[in-house]
Amino acid sequence: LEFFCMPLNPYAGAWKPAHPSTSLQSSLKSSLQSSRHTSTRQVPPPPSKKPSSLISSLQRSIDAPAAAPPPRFTAAAVSSVDPLSASLNNLAVSDNGRRTETVSASVAASAVPQSRETPESSGHQPPRPTPPPAPLPWEKDGGASTSPSAAPTSAVTGAWVMCSELEAADRQACMEVSRFEATAGTFDLAPKLREADPLLCVKKYRRSAAGGGVQTFENEVPRDGPALAASVDRLLDGVVGGVLRSFERSRSLATAAGFVADRCRAISVDIVTNRIEPNVAAPIMTRIARYYILASYIFCEVKAPKFEHRFNVSALQSSLNMLRSFAVGTSLWRDEFLSYTALLHIAGVVSSTPGLGLDAGAGTTPLCSLVPADFSGGLAHVQGGVKAYPKLAFALRLAEAWEAGNYRLFLRTMKEAPEPLSPWAFLMRCAMSRAAVEVRLCLLKQMNKSLLKGAKMKLAEVGRLLFCSAEEAEAIAKEVKLPIETDRVVFKSLSIEESELEVKRDDNFVLGEALKDRIVREADEDGVTLFSAEFVKYILMN
Repeated sequence: LEFFCMPLNPYAGAWKPAHPSTSLQSSLKSSLQSSRHTSTRQVPPPPSKKPSSLISSLQRSIDAPAAAPPPRFTAAAVSSVDPLSASLNNLAVSDNGRRTETVSASVAASAVPQSRETPESSGHQPPRPTPPPAPLPWEKDGGASTSPSAAPTSAVTGAWVMCSELEAADRQACMEVSRFEATAGTFDLAPKLREADPLLCVKKYRRSAAGGGVQTFENEVPRDGPALAASVDRLLDGVVGGVLRSFERSRSLATAAGFVADRCRAISVDIVTNRIEPNVAAPIMTRIARYYILASYIFCEVKAPKFEHRFNVSALQSSLNMLRSFAVGTSLWRDEFLSYTALLHIAGVVSSTPGLGLDAGAGTTPLCSLVPADFSGGLAHVQGGVKAYPKLAFALRLAEAWEAGNYRLFLRTMKEAPEPLSPWAFLMRCAMSRAAVEVRLCLLKQMNKSLLKGAKMKLAEVGRLLFCSAEEAEAIAKEVKLPIETDRVVFKSLSIEESELEVKRDDNFVLGEALKDRIVREADEDGVTLFSAEFVKYILMN
């Protein structure tokens, strides 16, 4: 007992264990004797040599007072210091459905610069300013593209380039001068008082019953390729962009869309009648086709006659057929408009919309006619991807998922689309926005059949399975009359019947929740929510 109760003295003679052959009793006896001898003699002063690190650390831990626990950062305290925490604390569920509040709080706490309190300074350092978000592609140079594949912008300017003076005089006499092509002093007057502006007037389309597709006059110079390119630039950037920027000459985007659609139709006729070279006409028609796709989405909630949906679909199909007939350009350029044709056909099959595709009654089989000769792989071999036609291969993968009834794969494929910030990606989602709602409805029907009767699932989990937010999942469930208890959907309570879903815009799906606030602007007088002019220019003009 004396041995075990002996105080620890690191500077005294260390106890050495006995020889292995010595008994335990003799070793204890010798240890006790050495301890008595050590306690009677005067202990020399400790040597200048420092003790071992292990012993010194133990001694410091014993002698030192108990340290105060580190400060804990609450969500409110962190958000008051760093604005980044406000967005991090909003994350409730990650992409795979797991809770991430702890991760968000730790990331927010680590983002706050912490200073050590010293006797000289007892205050915290001021937080570092949050860096501004990186500029998006359309926020650079006003939406202009520096890509070599971008369509060339016409530099042709001058009086009566986009329309002849003879036609302008005839339309002025017939009171057919639009407010978008009248002079600055007369555009807001009655049609009979408007005067045509030589720099803004664009050739008008005339129906066959009115005397021909495009009226010609004696000694009129037909529009060539540069004049047609200048006309498209004026329509898309000048008219549409002017309304989006500052409601120039109109507070209704649908009114501007009607004017643009009529003039674009006249451009398509002039390309054929004036025999414009395909390599010159292809970039012009690509921009026009992009405009029709974007307009079909922006005005999907606008009723006729404010916006003519049937005419827009017909003009879009004509533009894509004209592009297919050109057969010029690289495979990457052809890949874009071929994918638009395939995507619109898939959207027509999914939503049962007649006229929105190659042959609405034949399913996805007509897509085989779009596959070019240099496309390596058919419908059954698309999973590996095709380098020459990645966008067309993406559309064919969607067709495969739809034919197999794998609706979740359909939605996942759309989410993992290539080049997510490219003009093609945004236009793809515009073309497939209605189809995405239909596919989510089909997936919800599958879940209602497979789950047990009365099974309840959280709205957040339903949204994760449907690749949408909890609010959108709740709206879809209410649309098919599935009961909702607090924040859970009750399945198998009733059978989901075939229902006609209301056509609505889904900016979260098309733009993404992270980019929506940087793109969407205020609504016009018709209640149509507008996009920023730079974003629309990036989509249409590149």
